[in-house]
Order: sequence, then structure tokens, then C-alpha cells
Amino acid sequence: MLGLKNFEERELTLLRASLDALLDDQVITGINGYSEVFDFDACLPLSYLHHSEQHKNKLREKMDEHKRLKRLAETWKARDKKAIYWWDPDWPIKDEEKEQGIEFYILRNWQKLPDEEIKIAKTISEFYHGKELIVAQDKGYDLNFQIDSKIALLGLINLFRKYVTPFLTDKTGKPVYDEQGQRKVNDDNIIEPYWVPVIVYKDRFGLFKGEVPGFKPVLKLAIIRGNEEVSTYIDQKYSDLRAHRAFEEIQQLFAKEYSETKVYANLLFVNHINGIRMP
Repeated sequence: MLGLKNFEERELTLLRASLDALLDDQVITGINGYSEVFDFDACLPLSYLHHSEQHKNKLREKMDEHKRLKRLAETWKARDKKAIYWWDPDWPIKDEEKEQGIEFYILRNWQKLPDEEIKIAKTISEFYHGKELIVAQDKGYDLNFQIDSKIALLGLINLFRKYVTPFLTDKTGKPVYDEQGQRKVNDDNIIEPYWVPVIVYKDRFGLFKGEVPGFKPVLKLAIIRGNEEVSTYIDQKYSDLRAHRAFEEIQQLFAKEYSETKVYANLLFVNHINGIRMP
């Protein structure tokens, strides 16, 4: 599961069952697994979760155009990531995802959807018409930045806002609509962006005295053992999580490794984990 090697088989079995239950009951929207831990105790650490090698290279080109951001691009750290997460059947399946071997499953019984259909389809809804919850499983990367100033953090966030979001948003992170009431497409994106980009930072010393426009506080939940990490993010459904039997089992088994950390995430992702769909 998620490429983890530091966990015993029985632990992985229980962890998988518990996380599947939380996904199925729509308490959490996804799980990330890493073979390397990112130091979130730096001054202003920031992670950008969704990208491919091609995406990373194009992002680097844009950062190189800005002196302050170019230095960040020279020191970023990329982590391999394996993920399982909700998939809206109407989301477009990008060619790069197909090339990287993305897989889709019916969560209830982990029945795999046919690869031959996925290779030619633009969306899952083209060939699957059931009402079961669909999850995707894929490999990707995190870009992790150790940022030392408010100016650099805001500059990087503004660059992400311009180039890695599918739709236009204002400075508060809210969607921009056209005269027909449809969300305006972001024509400046550097590559076909993920439907829900994930950008997360931690304000360790309270430098912003509050939130960056377009970002809201959420909790990062993590189990870390050695150099491996399993993590997810939660906001409004935290009370549902605490009341869920699966969460109780996770805490009992991983009491020493479990942690909760306050971080700030982009509004589009926060709405996603809260189950809020933008029109």
C-alpha cells in the first residue's frame, strides 16, 4: 500500500481498511504516501503536491524569470508520492496521467476499471455510469520549498495562482465568472492543470498574523515512521473523523507516530476536502 516498507503486514492491512472506510464515508478525500519526510519546521515551508516531471520543468522555467523565485527553484526538493484519492467521473483524464499509469477503482470492492477504456476516454463518465465512489491511484511528486521571507512566499503563491490552476480566481481565491455565469478558464496555465491543485504552507512563527488571501487553515494528519509518511488533510469534517471507529483504530495502533499540524491550503483544495463543489 502506497509503497510503504517500514510497516508490518498486519499494520498495513488495518491501515488500508481504516483509510478505505474514511474514504468511503467521505470523511477524507485522499491519502498520500512518501518514502521521504519533508521538514515542516522551517521558517515558511511550502509544498505543491500535484505535478508531473513535465509540469515541474515548465514551472521551473517560469520561476527562472523572477530573480527571487529562481533561487527557490534552485533549492527546491522533489519527493516521490503515491496517492489514492476521490475522482469525479467528469474530471478530464490527461494524457500525462495515462502515460504515468493512473489506475481507477470502485472503492467499495476495489474493482479496477478497464485500462483499455481509460486509454481512449477523456473522462470516466464516458464509459462508467454507476453510482459507486471512484478513486484514483497514481504516482507523482511533491515540490517542497524552504522559504525564508513573506515576500518570497507571496511571490511563489501568486505564480502558482497564475500558472497552475484550471480556472481564474481573484486574490481571495474565489472563482471569477463570465457574463453567462460560467467559471472563466485560466488561459495562462503552463500545462493542463490538475482539477484541484494542492498548495500547502506552514506559518511556523506567525509572520502573517493571519491568513494569506486565498488560503485557509486546515489540519495535516500524518503517520510518520522512520523516513516514511502517510498523510491527509481535513477541515470541516474533523469532528466526523474523531467520531469514526476507523480513526480510533488508527490512533490506537499508531499512537506514537500520529500527529496533527495546522497548515494553510489554497481555497480550491479546502472546498474540495469540505465537499463543496464550485458551479
